[in-house]
Amino acid sequence: MEIRPEQPSDIATIRQITKAAFAPMEYGSQTEAEIIDALRKANALKISLVAVDGGAVIGHVAFSPVTIDGGDYGWYGLGPVSVYERFGFENDVNLIFEGVPAEYFMRLRFDGPLAVGKVCYHDAFNAT
Repeated sequence: MEIRPEQPSDIATIRQITKAAFAPMEYGSQTEAEIIDALRKANALKISLVAVDGGAVIGHVAFSPVTIDGGDYGWYGLGPVSVYERFGFENDVNLIFEGVPAEYFMRLRFDGPLAVGKVCYHDAFNAT
């Protein structure tokens, strides 16, 4: 398997994969593919990687800027994507993503001080 940056020719497949991945999810807006498109259009899709196996795109991950209590601290949100605690992601009661059950919002800290406050994703998450 190869992990590489998305290419323009991947966009339609990314949309299909995202729709398929979130279709069975109990807590999902079913607009995740449109969120990725809106982030791309707003130039806020800062990292967009695809997983390729046998020449076919089989997965996607997106990173976009987030603010903490309205401040820009150089943090990025991972999503839409599913993550599990075994990779080091964990819930943090000090970070609040309004309207989302705590068990669906996780963070992975690399270094530096822990953040505290309300997390807001790019406006593209609200455009759909």
